[in-house]
Amino acid sequence: MEKYTLMKQIGEGSFGKVWQAIKKQSGEYVAIKALKQRIYSWEECLNLKEVKCLRKINNHPNIVKLQELASENYRLYFVFEYMDCNLHQLMSNRKQCFSEAEVKNWCFQILQGLNYMHRQGYFHRDLISKNLLVSNDTIKIADFGLAWEVDSCPPYTEYITTLQYRAPEMLLMSGQYNSKVDMWALGLIMAELITFHPLFPGTCEDDQLYKICNAIGSPTEESWAEGLELAKAHGYKFPKLQGNNLSLLIPSANDDEMSLIELLCSWDPCKRPTAAEALQHPLFQGCLQVPSMSIDSCKMRLTPSAKKSGWKAKLIVWFLRWEPFSSLLLFVACILHMIYFMIWYL
Repeated sequence: MEKYTLMKQIGEGSFGKVWQAIKKQSGEYVAIKALKQRIYSWEECLNLKEVKCLRKINNHPNIVKLQELASENYRLYFVFEYMDCNLHQLMSNRKQCFSEAEVKNWCFQILQGLNYMHRQGYFHRDLISKNLLVSNDTIKIADFGLAWEVDSCPPYTEYITTLQYRAPEMLLMSGQYNSKVDMWALGLIMAELITFHPLFPGTCEDDQLYKICNAIGSPTEESWAEGLELAKAHGYKFPKLQGNNLSLLIPSANDDEMSLIELLCSWDPCKRPTAAEALQHPLFQGCLQVPSMSIDSCKMRLTPSAKKSGWKAKLIVWFLRWEPFSSLLLFVACILHMIYFMIWYL
């Protein structure tokens, strides 16, 4: 990591911290994500789900590019291209809403990134406005720490994305969800792009479900029979609400925008369009899709500490990770400490 100069911290989470940095040689800005988790071998690094996902989807203009992976002192660093801000920050700093052309542009780009990601076998699970990065007129999907393989075996974790973007099947604790949770989140992001406000600003799971019911009507046997079974198993009873016209919550949306939002915000995941299907919606008529790109491995640099792969280094790491040895080491240290004080006292 010696070739980078850290400038300022620009993010923090349970995973670790994100820093704005500069490449000393070129002066290029980058974003460096430093994981809290200790990594003891390069093989362990390559087996992380986030690393696997990024290596698979790293060549699309609407997915933030991983430039380098570096390991130093058993810490892993992701070096990404630097983007100006996230979509949430952009909306917070604007005094006027986006134009129809801008909304179409943002949504089309996000859909292209999602379509590529889903086709490569992953879904995001945490698609929110803060995880969409913007520079000039380009928007890119970021933060793949919770991404999962499309073909992996459920059940999955129920509590994933931010509450206000969480799909109904996740709110009802289903572990059987799929890439359609990303499509639900996109519908809410699209509405937020138009109004600059969350579409369903719930304060807890039950309140979130109530606000959805109040907007689009409670689910029925015809609209989402599986959801009623999920609610019953979870001990939740849907309120009996007819719902208002969703367009009343998004009065400035045009007909094509409302049509797509209503499709994306369907109770039944099976009735939500895929990313590929959404790209064919009349809203995007005339938009040019980005052609498929070949997948190249991202550059990976091993620091000297990460290159230790001899039997001595592996033995040391094994001992350090072996709990009985760690306890014995602590016990010996305490004994030596006591002996030191006894000698000093005498």
